[in-house]
Amino acid sequence: MANNPLTEDCIALLRKICPIRRLLHIGDTGKLTLSRYAEWAAKSVTFVLPDESQYLALSPLIETHPGWSGVHAIVAENVTERDYFKASNPRESGLLAPESLAGIWRNIKTISRHRVHATTVDVLFQAPPTDGHTANWLVVNCLPALSVIDGASSSLEEIDVIVARVVLDESIAADPSTTLAALDDDLVGHGFRRVSVQEERHHALGSAIYARDWQTLNAEYKEILKKERASAVQEAEASTSTIERLQLSIFESEKAHTNFRSLIEDLTSNRDEQIRLANQRYEEREQAVREGGNQARLAEERLEQVNQLIAERDRFAQELTAQRELVTDLNSRIAQITGDRDELTSLVDGARKEGEQALLERDAQFRLAHDLQIQIEQGSRAVEQDARKLLEAAEKTAAMGTDLLEARAQLEQLSATLKERNARIKELEDERDDLQSRQLQLDREILKAEAQIDLIKDVVLRDKAF
Repeated sequence: MANNPLTEDCIALLRKICPIRRLLHIGDTGKLTLSRYAEWAAKSVTFVLPDESQYLALSPLIETHPGWSGVHAIVAENVTERDYFKASNPRESGLLAPESLAGIWRNIKTISRHRVHATTVDVLFQAPPTDGHTANWLVVNCLPALSVIDGASSSLEEIDVIVARVVLDESIAADPSTTLAALDDDLVGHGFRRVSVQEERHHALGSAIYARDWQTLNAEYKEILKKERASAVQEAEASTSTIERLQLSIFESEKAHTNFRSLIEDLTSNRDEQIRLANQRYEEREQAVREGGNQARLAEERLEQVNQLIAERDRFAQELTAQRELVTDLNSRIAQITGDRDELTSLVDGARKEGEQALLERDAQFRLAHDLQIQIEQGSRAVEQDARKLLEAAEKTAAMGTDLLEARAQLEQLSATLKERNARIKELEDERDDLQSRQLQLDREILKAEAQIDLIKDVVLRDKAF
């Protein structure tokens, strides 16, 4: 990588925007490269040197810098055995046949050729570094650079800046993978953008500088954020709907529980009132028996009314059973039971009036009065059975309280899920704002660099004119 003022300005700018955590250098290396990295104040540098003699010669110099290290390895797009070519131009030694560069170096030729074991960047650095600093700068100073980059697909996720050696003149490139166009197409797919090109001493060769395309990534994050927001809104709406249904269910259940308890109290009160009235009728009938009378016809009519009362009681019991099975329709059944209760009250009132007339009955009606008393006692027992059934229904209603607690727990769980989703949305929004800030800074610095480059070009052109 030749020393060019314009490229150095671009590199300096990128070092400000993306400070070097660790620099990974692959390919040919010399003392000038070591000096340049020292000037960059790169504290962590790893050199991957394919030439063993170069590795042995430079290792002592590399080790003088704390945090720097070197490794002898030949990297490619996959782990396999490859032919390694020793070229008459030492810099062009590698996996590419030197004769493919004859259009650039007229007299280049292969000095030696032997089989080597090639690995990949991902395999070579699959273990995290001991200092915890992963590489975010990658320099590929060999041909074809695309082969090295294809074997570093996992490592590229951490890379911010790539400097790669390429063939600039595609008309004389024997291998298409060595061209600038091929490298552009590949790195754009990995989220990078070319920001500068530096020619070597031979104008057909050079180094392309790529930086992470934050604008594209920002757009991708915006799309992800949009999808996440839409998903969160849908889930929030679904959660809100579920919460509303649960709240309505809880409200209706509590209302039904309250109404059912009130119904039990009313029915118990009605039962006590019926017993009281029955006792009153018994006393009145006893009095009527003592007074006597020839009112057989009236007694028969009263007996028929009592039978009707018993039939109404049976129908009322059936309605209570249906009410236990159809709890969701409590309101309508309560109204029906209330109407039945009013009807029973009216019948009891009619029986009481008839009892007043029965005061005139005589001793001959004692047997009939005794039979009526037995029927009244049976009716009382039936009412007590109905009360027990209502108490059982009340116990089942109490069990509904457990379901309410479970519903409330589910409600709290949905609320917690909604809070987590809102936190995720906030995190993505913060990340989007950070990306926008970095993109704005990068654009501003690039504009400044372009202005400086134009100024330097003018100075260089003036110097050449003189």
